[in-house]
Amino acid sequence: MCLYELELIMRKNGLSLKDYPPMPLPSSDMLLQLRNRLITEQLDYDISTKAENVQMMLPSLNSNQMDIFRIVVNADDSNHGGCFFVYGSGGTGKTYL
Repeated sequence: MCLYELELIMRKNGLSLKDYPPMPLPSSDMLLQLRNRLITEQLDYDISTKAENVQMMLPSLNSNQMDIFRIVVNADDSNHGGCFFVYGSGGTGKTYL
């Protein structure tokens, strides 16, 4: 992990451990293990299960939730992306959305 941290610091300064042979380099396996756990969890999902969930839950969205859903999906489908902040009082369906 120390080699990984050193490599990160050096890259910020335009250098690398590769510039100082025979300095050992962090292994690619180590880099995979050190990935952000939360990002890894979010990326580790079954697409077909998620698609089934959408088809099952979509009809139960209220009109406001459906509007937001369409805006987000359209932004993704068109590759425009966006930053979305969903807010509301407790019990208004933010988590469900």
